[in-house]
Amino acid sequence: MKNLMLKTLTIFLIATIFSGCGAKPKPQKNALIDTTLPVLEINGYLADSNAVAFEWKEIKDTRVKGVYIYKRSLNDPKSKRLKYYDSTVSRFVTHYTDYDIKPNSKYQYTFSTYKDEDSQSKATQIESVTSKPLINSVSYFESIGNMPRSAKLIWRPHTNPSVVAYEIKRRGIDDREFKTIARPKGRLTAEYIDLDLKDNQSYNYVIYAVQFNKMKSKPSKTIKVVTKPLPVEITGLNASLDLPHKISVSWNQSQQDSISHYNLYRSSSKDGRYKYHVKTEHTTFIDKVDENGKIYYYKVTATDKDNLEGELSDIGTKGMTLELPSAPVLQTVTPKDDKIILKWKSLDDRAKSYKILKSVKGSWSNEVLKPIVGIKGLTYTDNDVKTSQTYIYSVVAIDKNKIESKPSNEVKSKESN
Repeated sequence: MKNLMLKTLTIFLIATIFSGCGAKPKPQKNALIDTTLPVLEINGYLADSNAVAFEWKEIKDTRVKGVYIYKRSLNDPKSKRLKYYDSTVSRFVTHYTDYDIKPNSKYQYTFSTYKDEDSQSKATQIESVTSKPLINSVSYFESIGNMPRSAKLIWRPHTNPSVVAYEIKRRGIDDREFKTIARPKGRLTAEYIDLDLKDNQSYNYVIYAVQFNKMKSKPSKTIKVVTKPLPVEITGLNASLDLPHKISVSWNQSQQDSISHYNLYRSSSKDGRYKYHVKTEHTTFIDKVDENGKIYYYKVTATDKDNLEGELSDIGTKGMTLELPSAPVLQTVTPKDDKIILKWKSLDDRAKSYKILKSVKGSWSNEVLKPIVGIKGLTYTDNDVKTSQTYIYSVVAIDKNKIESKPSNEVKSKESN
């Protein structure tokens, strides 16, 4: 760069252009060189990573309408020579800024004054310019992993005062390339929490410092984060099949230290929908059920202190309340004199006592009488009868839990001889 003093140019120079009406003038292919036109006197230039700014001395020749700018990119192999690039539309313009600049690249410029499209002055000597490279990213960039469905990124604030923000990019295991996920504002910002990630997944991150002119720094080093896995599946799930009016469910305690509680799920069918049933900190649960012989299927999950819940197992465990005792078989109902003798057969060892259901046969409907209870054997003599009436009997078995079977078969009494 030439060692020249610029009158008003600073590192953040924005060119002042006096725009005219219509399109900018462009030199004709065979434009003549008018040696009487003044040659532009370049004071100097300043280069940034994305712009180059020039300043020249005031043009006093009233014939001049403006300045042609010629440019060549030395980093572009297709650019073999200086070509017309742009123009100003007033001789009063003394500054020009080119924003079509790549970082750390070499360019050449020349300038000519013009009075019309058919004539221009001699070109200035070639100005060789090298744009500045990108600034480095932050000096420190690290992560905190094993977090529930999230990752914490921390970095040291950039020391360059031109930095006004950061750009964070992420690439997951299913991504082909990094994608921008956040643009935290402020040079002194130093952390970012990435949320809504997948469990036990690996992610890569890079961070860029963003300057006030929207130029990004070089990328930082790539850091890796692995999110916290879900609690492991619970083993040893068992459910009782023979308890009255309840199902006892138990499972093995999780060996993970971070487990806070267990969630029990229940379904009425093996392959049905399992609905959340109860939360417990213990490894056993008594499910109270009013129905006899009621079947439920169970699944259980562990939930840790970060509220991460393990997956449900594929197969549910069957549980069932105690079934009804088997109904006895009423074999004979025999009238004798002024009484009726009943005999039946038990089909279930659970039967501890029996109840007789009795009704009187009527012309229109049967009259149900008070049940006879507390019978211990397999026979019963009913003395409360009238020989003129027909009775209908059935027997119910009762186990030690007071659970009653369904009534046996019905048998009518016969007339005595």
